[in-house]
Amino acid sequence: MNIRYIPTWLGLLLTLYLVTACDRVYDDLSGCLGNTIVFSYLADDNQEHLQEYVDGIDVFIFDAKGEVLIEKHHLERERLLSPLEVTLPEGDYKVVAVGNALTETIIGKEDSYKGSSVSRPELMEKDGRASGTFDRLYLGETAITSKVMNESRDVVRLYSQHVKIHAVVLSDDDNNSQTWFEQNKEAGFRLTMESLSARFYLSGQRAGETSFDLPFIAGEENDRFVLDFNTLRFDDKDPLMIRLMQGDKVLCTVNVAQYIAQYPEQIRITGRQEAVLPLFFRQNPLSLSISVKPWEAVDVVPITYVSYTHLRAHETPEHL
Repeated sequence: MNIRYIPTWLGLLLTLYLVTACDRVYDDLSGCLGNTIVFSYLADDNQEHLQEYVDGIDVFIFDAKGEVLIEKHHLERERLLSPLEVTLPEGDYKVVAVGNALTETIIGKEDSYKGSSVSRPELMEKDGRASGTFDRLYLGETAITSKVMNESRDVVRLYSQHVKIHAVVLSDDDNNSQTWFEQNKEAGFRLTMESLSARFYLSGQRAGETSFDLPFIAGEENDRFVLDFNTLRFDDKDPLMIRLMQGDKVLCTVNVAQYIAQYPEQIRITGRQEAVLPLFFRQNPLSLSISVKPWEAVDVVPITYVSYTHLRAHETPEHL
């Protein structure tokens, strides 16, 4: 053999070895270059907020063709900001990240991209009433390609899958708030909400139907009642209904789409990441008002019933 061909033959043998070593799914692939995956959440200001909003991420890597699970990783705390290094056989993959699947969340059928869904435990298999809040959930997906002797850096951007409901019931007379609180403490207040999505798939598609019936709790200064909980995503125009209850009595009925439409500058759910639906109910012996801020007095109506489909004809957005 001519000595000048030795480097060429050595190069071919090395390439053959690497191709063989990196093309097996279950063998040790540590000697191959791989993919670096990082995670990002830009919230609503196009700035990085991953560590601020996300406490943990479940990462699923699926084969792009068969959409079967290849690898799963769980990241939390300081690992959220560290790149995830993976070494995969040559091919195309889907990387899905679910953020904040914590105490109120389970992820079902993890071995299948199309079949895997995210929800509360009692809503995973069937629709019905939610027994509590959803976690502040996030979801992201990206496609990656693994090639022999190639290193790539891929970003998975997370997007919000929840809406926060912030509801407060307080006296319409600030000078009499403590007395009002004591008068209503025993009966208390509840808020019902329907008809919302019960679960979502890893593709982001929402499915099912659920409702809420949750009690208010006393505010820190014992002058109001407060309720905070999370739903899955909904849009500004979705046909949702909210009712403020005291015992079996309906005090207030709110058409959510109409309520949002009346406050376009203050409320926006569609397209917003950290979306909040604020509801401040101010009560006096004769009427009940509702607003997006506690100091606004709007849409005063008989306390026995309020519906945004029955607004007074002379009221305009300026009045509201």
